[in-house]
Amino acid sequence: MAPPALLLNSVLIFYLVANRTLRGTLQYHAVLALLIVTFLTNSIEVPRIIHYLHLGIVLPQTDLNCLIWQCCDYLLFSSVNVLMCWTSIERYLFIFHRNLFTTARGRLLYHYIPFVVIIVYLALFYIGAIFIYPCDAQFDFSQPLCGFPCYTTQAVISFYDLFAHSFCPMCVDVSLDIVLIIRVLYRKRVGLLQQRHHHHAKEWQQNCKMIVQLLSITCAYLVFQVPFDVMLKPRNDQTDLRLGNMLSWTLILRILFSTTLWQIVTDARTVVTSHQNPSDVKHFEHKLDTNIGYWSPSTSSIDWCERNYVVTQYIAEFWNCISSFSMCILGAILFVRGLYNKLETRFLLSSLGFAFVGLGSAYFHGTLTHLGQMFDELPMVYSMIVWWFILFRMNDSKTIKSIIFAIDLSVLFGVFYGLLWTYVHSLQTFVLVFQAHMSLMVIGAIIKLIYLYRQPYHHIYQLKYIIIVYIVLLISAFVSWTVDQQLCEIFNNKSPFNPQLHAWWHVLGAFHCHLGIVCSEAMRLLTIKYKQHKSKNPKQPFKPENNIHFVLYLGLPYVDYSKETQTTERKDQ
Repeated sequence: MAPPALLLNSVLIFYLVANRTLRGTLQYHAVLALLIVTFLTNSIEVPRIIHYLHLGIVLPQTDLNCLIWQCCDYLLFSSVNVLMCWTSIERYLFIFHRNLFTTARGRLLYHYIPFVVIIVYLALFYIGAIFIYPCDAQFDFSQPLCGFPCYTTQAVISFYDLFAHSFCPMCVDVSLDIVLIIRVLYRKRVGLLQQRHHHHAKEWQQNCKMIVQLLSITCAYLVFQVPFDVMLKPRNDQTDLRLGNMLSWTLILRILFSTTLWQIVTDARTVVTSHQNPSDVKHFEHKLDTNIGYWSPSTSSIDWCERNYVVTQYIAEFWNCISSFSMCILGAILFVRGLYNKLETRFLLSSLGFAFVGLGSAYFHGTLTHLGQMFDELPMVYSMIVWWFILFRMNDSKTIKSIIFAIDLSVLFGVFYGLLWTYVHSLQTFVLVFQAHMSLMVIGAIIKLIYLYRQPYHHIYQLKYIIIVYIVLLISAFVSWTVDQQLCEIFNNKSPFNPQLHAWWHVLGAFHCHLGIVCSEAMRLLTIKYKQHKSKNPKQPFKPENNIHFVLYLGLPYVDYSKETQTTERKDQ
């Protein structure tokens, strides 16, 4: 198939270059760049592979030949990935932000410079990694590429190579294509692209052509690229990092799409060999707890102060596990009330995430497995991403349709950041990094919450007291969490009983999160009413205390929606 592919490559490149109209059309430049890279691959890499398969060895058997082959192979392979990603981004800009390319400066910044930066960056990276990076290169002339480049034995640079040049471009490419399709279908459905004017009809035809081209290229790319990435198996045991990274991502997909908790729990006991006997488990006593139970051995990277398997052999940390269900209960109540009152989707997601944090925490403390730890920590990050979206979009009157289909950067960034953290956290559960990361997210959210309260139409005494109690509960929970760690040795060995302060951290944290969600619901309702009031009575002052009511249920405050008519103001986000 190599000669026909090479011939077809040449014909397409010649056609795009020789045709003045196509050559001057910006939309075809990305396609031309991809064709040139594939032409180089077919003319340089494929013949070398065929020659190797024919002889069974690499010729000539010199170190320089091996280095050149490795550099060309990795450079061309990554160039296709990154260029495909940029093609999707640029095609989206062409369709929905055409004004960026109307000036010479815009074309230079958003079209020509990115291509130059991509090629120069990748060339410098692989030349530096393969020719300059100080490592012990061992060449095996009986293997393709003479084996793998020696830099792949270094965890950090190899991980960066895989993530930045393979995984990340593929995820961005697929995500943008999906968003592009959804937005186009939505706009067509509401009639924005069904104008009778000749200008709009012609523009719609051009957009359709660009979308079809992009999807065709992307589908062909994914059909051949994804299986290759997943099946990549280095033969050198020292360079197994790429395989480990791909298997870790496969593991995350299994977690996300498993349909039963039992299947997840079963998999948790045989997750990854590297996590079955962790060498660096953070613990808070002089010696690591060695009690044996149903879920033994422990595969998590942290063991909390509560003694394991004391109450029952089926639950590792009994009180920590049971206390986690307080988050599930409060989250479920908020979710059901949200459905009943037809709240915006953002609040339903926040309540649901709150409940899932409790489930993940119970799973983790009940089993002390690596997978359980991921189920505990990852939902926290997801919930905080939703929480940040709520706070930073508090005064935005757009609905989910006008936000997502306009590719709101906060939505796109939130999804990408969640995927990024999931992938990184699946490789290594960095305890201190995770704790610092969550602390920064919480502190940033509190600062934003206080800033929102200072706005005149949010300034009511009920919200003031809720925010005060919210912060007090957070501080109390943090103190319980810290004291439990610092005095763990005393609690378990010198004190007559352990007060289980980590379990109290769960309970206090549950009430804290509940108040945070209620506070954001109240602010959002006041924002909507304020905008309604301004549009109808712009000269009359807005009194927020007359536009919201709270009710107490089981001693906890909730926004009273019984007097609200949500039909006209209901959002999808």
